[in-house]
Amino acid sequence: MLQTHKCHINIAITGTCTKQPFTISCMLKFICMLNASKQIRSSHVMESN
Repeated sequence: MLQTHKCHINIAITGTCTKQPFTISCMLKFICMLNASKQIRSSHVMESN
């Protein structure tokens, strides 16, 4: 999972030079996905406890 995240970040950084608005929207989606996955993990932890 971490390797794919690094890949997305690298693509976003290199993409800022060519497609800045597109990259910004991608980064926002990426951040939303990260937050969602964190919430899912924390809810699973609470359920197991």
